[in-house]
Amino acid sequence: MGCVIHGDQSDSDSDDSEDEPVLTDEDPDTIEKVKNKYVIESDDDDNSDGEKRLVKPGKAKRFEEMCATLDKVNKAKNINDWVSMLESFDKMNKQLEKVMLVNRTGKVPTLYIRALVLLEEYVGEALANKDAKKKMSSTNAKALNSMKQKLKKNNKEYEDLIQKYKENPVEEVFMEEEEVETNCEAEVLKHEENQDKREKEDGWERKSGKKSKLVLDKQQFMSDPCHVTWETVNKKYKEVVAVRGRKGMRWFELVEHLIFLAKFAKTPAQKLEILLSIVSAQFDAGFHGHMPAHVWQKCVHNMLVILDILVQNPSIRVDDKVEIDDNESQRGADYKGTIWVNGNLAGFVKRLDNEFFKSLQSLDPHTTEYIDRLRDEPMLFLLAQNFQEYLEQVGDYKAAAKLTLRQVELLHYKPQDVYDAMRKLAEQRESADNGEVQAATSVFLETPEFVRRRPAFVESNRAMMDILVSLIYKYGDDRTKARAMLCDIFHHALNNDFYTSRDLLL
Repeated sequence: MGCVIHGDQSDSDSDDSEDEPVLTDEDPDTIEKVKNKYVIESDDDDNSDGEKRLVKPGKAKRFEEMCATLDKVNKAKNINDWVSMLESFDKMNKQLEKVMLVNRTGKVPTLYIRALVLLEEYVGEALANKDAKKKMSSTNAKALNSMKQKLKKNNKEYEDLIQKYKENPVEEVFMEEEEVETNCEAEVLKHEENQDKREKEDGWERKSGKKSKLVLDKQQFMSDPCHVTWETVNKKYKEVVAVRGRKGMRWFELVEHLIFLAKFAKTPAQKLEILLSIVSAQFDAGFHGHMPAHVWQKCVHNMLVILDILVQNPSIRVDDKVEIDDNESQRGADYKGTIWVNGNLAGFVKRLDNEFFKSLQSLDPHTTEYIDRLRDEPMLFLLAQNFQEYLEQVGDYKAAAKLTLRQVELLHYKPQDVYDAMRKLAEQRESADNGEVQAATSVFLETPEFVRRRPAFVESNRAMMDILVSLIYKYGDDRTKARAMLCDIFHHALNNDFYTSRDLLL
């Protein structure tokens, strides 16, 4: 007796039941068709027979998951979506636990520390941009405040690691990438070779996307540094500089690549050229507000290293108005002529002054953060003073007068008591930072110090102003002289010398 499957015999289903097949044991082909009625046919089984699965180690897999989460954070930052950034931050903390279990060493991955540093900068930029903050929705603003509180509480646990990463981000990231990539490098290469082979057989050719990131082959330099030539460094340097400002290329990644290349510079001119590009890239950190304090300080120290190289090599000159040959930086220190490098030293110093002023504007003057930021003022005065003296030595008196005006603007509103306090602060800062900050500055470049690291102050603030304004009156243009005179008039009045102020106004 055959088993029969019937549909429902009700009148309401009479129309549907006409389409339902009637199955019996004597109809096996039809039974097989009904079994596969709701199964989607696919060629995966056939294709998978000819492919080899890529099995990645657990450590590499967890590392890639954290990288993907960090990419989500960067994308959310570009559209100012703090709700997504907060979710990604919580997700990254959960992924950290899995990574720690896989490592079995208890070491926090550098990628996570890097993410914390990025989030600190993003939060600082968002809080500094008050106009954009006012336009935020209530949900987005609430997420921003939650992120600020969570990040501050979370980063206390990793203060030492964050500081270590800020001092030398290149080595930390490079070592971790090498450790992770070594375990699965062979499998990845084999998988890509098989895939390329199949694509060629099918008549397809692999194309790189527009958003492909710059990859610097650091192993090529590290494996045999003696065989690295000027041409190799120059070629990589131009590739790195060419991607600045492109979508997906962040400023700190560009700085990391340039710092790495600076270690292998073959001539002083090439080292100077890369250093100028590092400073220029660091300015991008203040694109959405102002430069963070630690980036600003590193930028100032890089400028002092640039001046050390220029004083040590008088044949090297920096100018942005001279046509420079592509191979100009190939000339060594023994070259008898003038070696030109593209750049604007006075413009860099003025940009640092502007960034310092913007950072003060974004802070509440009644907080300790504002007072701590003011402690960097002697460093700015030192930078302007050193470059003013250098520009006078090389005969660029017009640029020297503009930097002198910056010093006048820093001093004209300070009475004698405040001036004395700044002098004492500069002395204390020198003794405290002599070993610590300079060690952090020369972490990637060993350059002897040829310029002073302490500003030169005379005892009287009025005498200091007279020295500065006299140089401006001698070499400055009309606009520079007018601004210097207004500052001089104000300073005379500040010192109760009203008759002199009146005479200068007349």
